[in-house]
Amino acid sequence: MIKLNDINFGMLYSITKEAFQECISLEDNDFLKNEVNFPLDSIVTKEDFISIKFWEYSTKEFIIEIKLILLDQKGEKIGRYHYLIDEKNEVVDDILVFD
Repeated sequence: MIKLNDINFGMLYSITKEAFQECISLEDNDFLKNEVNFPLDSIVTKEDFISIKFWEYSTKEFIIEIKLILLDQKGEKIGRYHYLIDEKNEVVDDILVFD
């Protein structure tokens, strides 16, 4: 059984911020630079939420979703980044959305 005390929220936000930086730095994602009118490395991240989703009635299989809000240099929201990992801390998916 998972216990909330066992979850290191700070670590989850840290790995999500690292994953976001990797995402916007990947050569395969160079197209992003053309989709927005600001430098990608100027984006400020802000912690939003962490949620845990269980499969049916099992407490052994679950997904942890960590969400960051993306802000411009003025503090205006420009998008969001979701990072999903499973109970083994393996990456399931990541989602980058610009508003």
